[in-house]
Amino acid sequence: MLAINFVGCGNLGKTLGRLITVHHLGKVEGVVTTSLKSADKAVEFIGAGKSCTNYSELPTADIYFITTGDDLIETVCNQLIAEAKVAKGAIIIHCSGSLSSDVLMQARDAGCYAFSVHPVKSFANPELSVEQFSGTYCGYEGDEAVFPTLNALFTGMGAILFPITKEQKPIYHAAGVIANNYIVGLHYLASECYRFAGVDENIAYQMTSMLMSEAIQNLQKFNHKNALTGPLQRGDIEVVREHLSHLTALPQIKAVYASLGEAIIPISDRAKQLKDKFVALFQEQSKE
Repeated sequence: MLAINFVGCGNLGKTLGRLITVHHLGKVEGVVTTSLKSADKAVEFIGAGKSCTNYSELPTADIYFITTGDDLIETVCNQLIAEAKVAKGAIIIHCSGSLSSDVLMQARDAGCYAFSVHPVKSFANPELSVEQFSGTYCGYEGDEAVFPTLNALFTGMGAILFPITKEQKPIYHAAGVIANNYIVGLHYLASECYRFAGVDENIAYQMTSMLMSEAIQNLQKFNHKNALTGPLQRGDIEVVREHLSHLTALPQIKAVYASLGEAIIPISDRAKQLKDKFVALFQEQSKE
């Protein structure tokens, strides 16, 4: 059975550790965090492992997960190699969406394998994440020699792995930010418009949620072109002009409306027929 350590153990680390334990995919040997209290909580949730606050306390392992924030990964890797009992041939893995496995170069130089696996999922609640992890897509890149081992580990958790190139990871990660984080932002902006128009705050929130749910349902059934509805899809330029005119009272929202409207012209046949007019309108309004 694979021996596994976790360095840093927030919601993502706890989720992976728990999945490894419940599916008997390996044995979590150690968890190191900056405080013993947080390490104890992680070990309790995972159901296995030794709580540590120093790298030197970690047991020897086959795999080391670095599940810290992105800005700490390279530093943590360097400290891990310098201070822990990391054997040659061990796998050092991080789960960043934007950083490549090259930030683990110190591990490679020490005779270890470097790998990156990024679960395309939000991890706000570890208990919920464990329940919902099956079917999660995970982008990977790194030293191909250890792919079979990590493929078995992650597919055992229920993940679906797909390859990504390290050069394009920032754009790949930006896609996830747009799809997950910015949809919350769009919800906020739409709710603000409703509230500005005099709609009750709770109704505005619920109505925005309902419309977004319907849009997601359409996307699950149809392609972008057939899922799109509204004035842009119909090519109704005068309605769009009226929207922009009144959104002058909400300049930041107006800028988003114009920018996003111009960006999605390619998925509407009718808007493409009127592309010059729509582009001129959006660009004119974005300058005001």
